[in-house]
Amino acid sequence: MLQCEVCHSIGRSCSGRIETCSGDADTCGIILHEVTIGGMAIPSSIKTCLPSKVCQMGPVTMNYGKVKARSRLVCCVGDACRTVSVSLPPENNVPNGFQCPACYSVDSFQCGNEIVNCTGSENQCVDLAGLMNAGGLTAKAAVKGCTTISECSVDSKSNLGLVDMKIKRFQCQPASTLEMLSSGLVPPQSLLFPALSGLILEKLLF
Repeated sequence: MLQCEVCHSIGRSCSGRIETCSGDADTCGIILHEVTIGGMAIPSSIKTCLPSKVCQMGPVTMNYGKVKARSRLVCCVGDACRTVSVSLPPENNVPNGFQCPACYSVDSFQCGNEIVNCTGSENQCVDLAGLMNAGGLTAKAAVKGCTTISECSVDSKSNLGLVDMKIKRFQCQPASTLEMLSSGLVPPQSLLFPALSGLILEKLLF
């Protein structure tokens, strides 16, 4: 049986107990997150059992307006997990011509809208909401914003083993360009599709 170190803490590394993996978890994973709120960066690290199908997921960035997040997942087994290095995707604040509605709310499935400029490789609009159990506390959470296509390829029914979460909404929509918005080619409601990612939301509640 596969065994992995399991932990979750603030900071760029964590250590915890060795646990036997179950279900379809057939590899160990190390996830490094960083959320920036008001210019302050908060890193956190997670080690856990994962299904190997998520190992193909590329680096993730999200822009919720006042809150930004980026993360990277690395899969490993055995001794390799002690030596593998996990680095965050580089920050890229250069607008790429796409825009999305954006907001961030805790204790609600809904949040208001502002329009943000997507940056780097963010070319999808995401609308996420869910009921999350983190550390024994249950909380509602919702975000909208720009994200990379790798975020949208994650199985919305899987929380990657990170948190106990009941998904209420999860969907991505291709982001619109300034020209599309100004010409009226894209009806506003088409940008407000529902969605949820345990990978990012549980970090926002930290």
